[in-house]
Amino acid sequence: MNDQAEQSGQTEAKSGAMRQGVLIVVLLLMLGALYWDRQVARPNSFKLSDTLDQKAQERLGSSDKQMTPEEVAALLGRQPSKKREADNFETQTFSWRGGLPWRTYDIHVVFSKTSDGLAFLTHTYNAEPDPQYLPGYVPPAAPKVPPPSADDIEGGPAGPPGGGGGFEAPGGGEPTENQRPPVDDETPGEPATPGEPSTTPGEPAAPPAE
Repeated sequence: MNDQAEQSGQTEAKSGAMRQGVLIVVLLLMLGALYWDRQVARPNSFKLSDTLDQKAQERLGSSDKQMTPEEVAALLGRQPSKKREADNFETQTFSWRGGLPWRTYDIHVVFSKTSDGLAFLTHTYNAEPDPQYLPGYVPPAAPKVPPPSADDIEGGPAGPPGGGGGFEAPGGGEPTENQRPPVDDETPGEPATPGEPSTTPGEPAAPPAE
C-alpha cells in the first residue's frame, strides 16, 4: 500500500516537473521572439529604409541615374518577396520576419518604367504606397447630380414663374375678411357701408351731412 502511494507521488512529481519544463521553454521562446522583433527585425528594417532614402536623395542631387532593382536588392541585402506590375510602374516588396510567424516588416519600393528599364521612384515603410503619387493615377470621377425636375422648377416655394403670387387663403379660394392682409389706409373695425359714415369703437357716430 505504501509502495503504491510512493510510486503515485513520484509519478505526479515527474509530471509536474515536465509541465514546468514545457512552460519554461514556451516562456523562453516568447521572450526570444519578442527580442528578435524589437531588437533585430524592426530596427534593422527601419534603418535600411532610411539608408535607401538617403541613397535616393544622393542620386537626385547628382547626374547619376536612379537605382535599379538590382542595386536596391544589393543595398537591402535580400531579394524581393513579392512583385506587382502595373502599366507604368512596378512595386517590389522586401520583407523581414518579425517575432511572430505572421508578422513582417516590409519595405515597398516603386520602380518607374523607362526606356532604359526600371528606375527607382519612391518607397514606403510598412505601408502600401499611396496610389495618387504613382504614375498613371486617375482621380475618381465626381458623382453625378441629377438635374432638377419640372416640379422643382415650376412648383417651388416662390410660386410659378411669371405668376403674380399674392395672398391666398389656405385651402384655395377667396380669402375671408380675417385672412385678408391689412391695408394701411383703412382703420381696423367694421367696414364702411356705402352712404353711411364709418364708426370706430369707443367714438360716437358723426351726424349725416345736410
